[in-house]
Amino acid sequence: IPNRMIMSWVVYTNVVSMETLSLGMYVNDKISKDDGTYSDEIYKLNTHQSKSVFDSMLNESQAFCVLLAAGQGSRFVSDTPKVLHPFCGKPLLVHALLAAKNARIPVVVVVSNTNAHNVIQTISSFVRIDRDGILFCEQPEQLGTGHAVYMARTVVPDTFRGDLIVSYADNPGVDSDLFSQLRAFHKNERDKLGDSYFATILTGSRAAVGLGADAYGRIVRSRLEMNRVIDIVEKKQIDAMPPESFRIYSEDNNSRWTKDELFNIDEFNSGIVIAKSDLYFKVLSEIKPSQTRKEPPKYEYYATDFVSYSSNSHCVGALQLPNDQLSKLEGANTLSELLQLEQKFLTIL
Repeated sequence: IPNRMIMSWVVYTNVVSMETLSLGMYVNDKISKDDGTYSDEIYKLNTHQSKSVFDSMLNESQAFCVLLAAGQGSRFVSDTPKVLHPFCGKPLLVHALLAAKNARIPVVVVVSNTNAHNVIQTISSFVRIDRDGILFCEQPEQLGTGHAVYMARTVVPDTFRGDLIVSYADNPGVDSDLFSQLRAFHKNERDKLGDSYFATILTGSRAAVGLGADAYGRIVRSRLEMNRVIDIVEKKQIDAMPPESFRIYSEDNNSRWTKDELFNIDEFNSGIVIAKSDLYFKVLSEIKPSQTRKEPPKYEYYATDFVSYSSNSHCVGALQLPNDQLSKLEGANTLSELLQLEQKFLTIL
């Protein structure tokens, strides 16, 4: 089987050392020789036939989708992985997968070592893996969204210079039309601004979403160029700021944002992004981990950090969805919320 990439992993017992490691260093340089990245099941699925179809679709569309399906969904309190829970007649992840398939975009599905078998079996019930442009990769450790997306580079040709779209398996409202809007906006911005423009984030209005919107990450736009995004700040990062503190953005003429100003930003990050794939992976390789737990210490790599790591040298923009389309971005954190969301979608349909 061509282009198989066998990678290995070392478990860091010295967390202090991991704190200083960029994602690229962690994945590429700190490896052991004892354990492969892919399980046998995933290795067998990424056959020559699957790879050939994927590559053919990749050349035609000049884009691929990274579908994140490795999350545990612990707040669901269920033995069934979150992405496999039924929603309007299909498992959650199948809705997200079909959105890319209907847009003729090949997909890399990122799974964990705990849910891989069930995810693969479910997908196989709805699509032909060997002919629908679907490849799999495994996130062997749960080290954040940045780490999960970065794993996809192991199954995509190194020579590919087209676009990557990050999407989520628990976003059932995302459809092929949304992908088309995002791609069209991104192309238009690149045509206007040239190679300096490399990524577009899909965003929305917190005020229009309502319940739960306080928890969303905020989109920080440049005060000099409003079409340029300079940071994504998570709610917990804002909460951790002392009352009178502020953030300074040197790349934006040292603009200052107070804690209250950041909290009151209306535009939120959906997590869905389109970017020039080779540059995106390069930027991801440079991000450092964030501490997500003090005792015992835990660190994760956040995909949202790509904005702050690239804003000095490349332009990141945002497509804010009209309020009447925001239901497409809604998700659920609990089973109860999922049932409420399903009822809402059935009413719309």
